Amino acid sequence: MLASSSVSVVPEAGSKWDAARSTRAAGGQDEAEDGAHLPILTSFPAGGRRDTGNIAARAIGARMALLLLLQSTALAAALPEHLLLADIGLHVVGVGYQHTIGPRLAAQVALEAYTPWTQNIDLLGLSGAAATGDTNGAVVRARAYVYPFGAAPTGLWVSPFAQAGVGWATRDEQREAGPLWAAGASVGYAGLVGRHFHLTFGLGAQYHTATYPGGAGSPSFSRFYPTLDGSVGYAF
Repeated sequence: MLASSSVSVVPEAGSKWDAARSTRAAGGQDEAEDGAHLPILTSFPAGGRRDTGNIAARAIGARMALLLLLQSTALAAALPEHLLLADIGLHVVGVGYQHTIGPRLAAQVALEAYTPWTQNIDLLGLSGAAATGDTNGAVVRARAYVYPFGAAPTGLWVSPFAQAGVGWATRDEQREAGPLWAAGASVGYAGLVGRHFHLTFGLGAQYHTATYPGGAGSPSFSRFYPTLDGSVGYAF
């Protein structure tokens, strides 16, 4: 029988195998040295995720605000700026003009025929013995309309106003003339029917006075009363 034997091949020193092995070893060392200088990010810095979320939230909020601004601007551009109106309020009947200054503000002026029902009749017992006058007059009323939702001249509104003029009433069987003035505020709602037909309605309070020769007492008066606002108009 032939005895088995193992033969190992040992590369000679300086052979091409040693050269290849040396080259791989050197390359591995270089890679290790290069890798030592590279930062290894294994987690976010403290608060990093929170900061990223805040930035994203702010960006979304800014986009939404810009979108709302553009929408309100487009809506305001589509709404009419001018209004010719017939005022049919509780104490006055007249004609006027309203101009939209901005999405939330409008100004109005009107020439009114003035008949204070609270002084001439005792409606619902509000005036009592004071309802003995027969005052009639003419006033100029100026008022501002504030539209909190930015859709002037439509939507919810708040309106302070003031008026002044001259009135006539009977005292001791003689017709007297005297100054009239009032100031107050109302809250209401306005809308458009189609593109041009404008309607508004509101409730409020006012302090109004009339002063005639002969002193205090009827037909002179000075007190708070409720007021009712209403108008129809043509918007353009």
